[in-house]
Amino acid sequence: MSRSPSSVIATSCAVHRVHQHQPDELIDDADFRGIHRTDDIIVVGNRRDMPGKQALDRAIIDTVVGNPGARPEDVPIVPLPNARDAWSFGKGLASYAEDDAE
Repeated sequence: MSRSPSSVIATSCAVHRVHQHQPDELIDDADFRGIHRTDDIIVVGNRRDMPGKQALDRAIIDTVVGNPGARPEDVPIVPLPNARDAWSFGKGLASYAEDDAE
């Protein structure tokens, strides 16, 4: 799915850089870890300490849900390079960090 120019600009303002791909160019399990994602997936990467990463995850979700109107489930955040606890598979949650805390 191709995003409209205004959606690309809004996303770029939220996350700095946009690389668009066709749905068949990104291999993604749309229901990984029980979070359903659509073809409108937004993947974000950056390196921060854990409190900074968690704050960034929440801020990104708040921003892209408001404008351009992405679903929280369609925004996995994957900083590279990273440790296991840095991954969010959607909704702005540190998926593995929460598993490890249980």
